[in-house]
Amino acid sequence: MAGAIVFAGFLASKLFEATNVPDVLLLIAFGMIVGPILGLVDSSSLTPAMPFFAATALVVIMLAAGQHFNFYRVVSTLPSATVFAFFAYFVSAALITGVAHLVFGWQLLHAAFLAFVLSGSCPTIVGSLVERLRASEQTKISLSLEATVNDALGSVFAVVVLRLISAHAVDAAIPLHEVASAFAIAIVGGAVAGLVWMRLLRELRDHSYEYVLSLAAALFLYAAASYVGGNGAISVLVFGLVLGNAEEISRALSGVKQQPRPRVLYAFEEEVVFFVRTFFFVYIGLIFQPSASLDVILLAVAVMAAILASRTASMKALAPKAEDYLLQGFVIPIGLSAVVLSVLPSAFGVSIPGVAQVVLFVVVFTNVVTAAAVFLQTSTPKPLRSLAAPRKPRIVGFEQKRF
Repeated sequence: MAGAIVFAGFLASKLFEATNVPDVLLLIAFGMIVGPILGLVDSSSLTPAMPFFAATALVVIMLAAGQHFNFYRVVSTLPSATVFAFFAYFVSAALITGVAHLVFGWQLLHAAFLAFVLSGSCPTIVGSLVERLRASEQTKISLSLEATVNDALGSVFAVVVLRLISAHAVDAAIPLHEVASAFAIAIVGGAVAGLVWMRLLRELRDHSYEYVLSLAAALFLYAAASYVGGNGAISVLVFGLVLGNAEEISRALSGVKQQPRPRVLYAFEEEVVFFVRTFFFVYIGLIFQPSASLDVILLAVAVMAAILASRTASMKALAPKAEDYLLQGFVIPIGLSAVVLSVLPSAFGVSIPGVAQVVLFVVVFTNVVTAAAVFLQTSTPKPLRSLAAPRKPRIVGFEQKRF
């Protein structure tokens, strides 16, 4: 079965290149076929491994995403991407809460928990998509940053609601403090760890194990940042960003140029990312349970409608003329992080009937919408910017002459 999954990942990737149909959807469908439909894999036996597998996949993909981004473009894009992420997240949370509470009769705090779990996109899925999208680097950075911010917000506010339900009281300043702490600890920790690791790699003459050691360091960093109250995904993204821009950062700090990273490491990293992302998406399909009550399905559809409405409103309010509009507006995949959060109430002694089933349906719905947005964006031909003849490139060091 593991061999079949790898082959399925390869075929899905090639189909994406040929037809622009994202492999995310194909791999989720494959997981559903071999899991809940045919019963070749017992999905219940995989559930205990969900938190570990979700965290490992997140570390691998965030590390790779950070290393492919330009440091200065990330810094310039961060303010606008953060504002949009906060605005879109809370608009979506408000709409979902209203729908679940007012229309379907959920208790207010139960509805709020569902809303905070489902209001943000999954950084693991977005990170695996961005490098393969036909979009500008700014769009890719914006999507990755928004998903990472959403992941932090979802983790903090979902837990705050569970504390409120179980303890019946919570300090109003706690959510703001925890969000600020999660971002500050993650950014500072990731940057410091990246600088230290960059210096250690400079002393490493044999590059054979550079990526594996960097991945191990990223796993340690994720665990440490999460343990002290930071957001692990953000810390790993910053860590990868520092390593990916080591030459520029080293030159700016010490005037010493960092040795370029061997191309073979990038090839090995791509294969590791391919392996992990393939099993990640198939895993989502494996744990999906298609049997549910009509109320659960209707609520999932209503939540999906609320998410689309909030995205449309957010785009019109903050980015009406955004580049790659379809991608920035409707790449909204929800993944395993939301599924992990949906089973968290039991750890607080709280029962929220139907929440896990609703989350699983919305996971599939949002990935279908994401696949459609990617397909439409990549299939639409780009308009010609200018019909003027291109200028000949100037050769540096020589004067322009006519021949």
